[in-house]
Amino acid sequence: MTRNVKLQKALGGFVGLTTLSNCASASSKTVARSSRTARTRRVLQLLLLLWLPAVAHAQFLYTVIENGTITNGTITITGYYGPGGAVTIPSTINVGGVNLPVTVIHSQAFYLNNNVTSVDIPDSITNIEAWAFQLCGVLTNVTMGKGVISLGDEAFAQCQSLTTITVNAANPAYCSVNDVLFNKNKTILIQFPVGNGATTYNIPDGVASIADDAFSAWTGLTNITMPNSVISIGDRAFNSLRLTSITLSTNLASIGLNAFGGAPLTSVTLPDSVRQR
Repeated sequence: MTRNVKLQKALGGFVGLTTLSNCASASSKTVARSSRTARTRRVLQLLLLLWLPAVAHAQFLYTVIENGTITNGTITITGYYGPGGAVTIPSTINVGGVNLPVTVIHSQAFYLNNNVTSVDIPDSITNIEAWAFQLCGVLTNVTMGKGVISLGDEAFAQCQSLTTITVNAANPAYCSVNDVLFNKNKTILIQFPVGNGATTYNIPDGVASIADDAFSAWTGLTNITMPNSVISIGDRAFNSLRLTSITLSTNLASIGLNAFGGAPLTSVTLPDSVRQR
């Protein structure tokens, strides 16, 4: 069990930093011995929050997964409290004199941030969890390193200013084509950069699935053409678009919930192949 897990349990869910673990562990034992109530836990939480600026790294909040010993540990970015602008995720963070690799961006770490305009994700990152950057209102540019092999649902969804998604060509799991994010073999369209100003988009032939929220946001797209390779459309995939026309795949088998919610389509012709709606 990591020291952060112990700290979280001791303080009723508050996740602090490994640097604070020894102090927090002692505090939690005191709380346990004296059977203190939630009032005491809240006081400890406030004290820890006062400490955060001194131990957080370059405006990032993080936790340490020790993997047996601190020297074998890894870092998970859990939040960001900086001024915004162009943000570069660090590839390492020094903890107790040891440079530990940053490998994970936690779920909702940047959720609803309206200050970050671009983010550079280093090669050390292997996992970007669900909703990590969802609804970042002024985010325009994402650069993803070669290390990312796991991308959670809707990680970059509904970022209305997003114009550019660039993936390192050496990445084994993902790629970008004309700033659109796909899995490596281009069978899943993961994220369209909804702020790029396009009014028309032709989904490339070979795409089989359109991910949840792939095009979702109030953008200028009015016309989308879908190849017959597409067999599934995810939940809210085209939600809130200004779509007036869409050509569906003749092999489409499933359409997710609210796939076209909010779109001003007057009619959609569903192929006979559709079995799930």
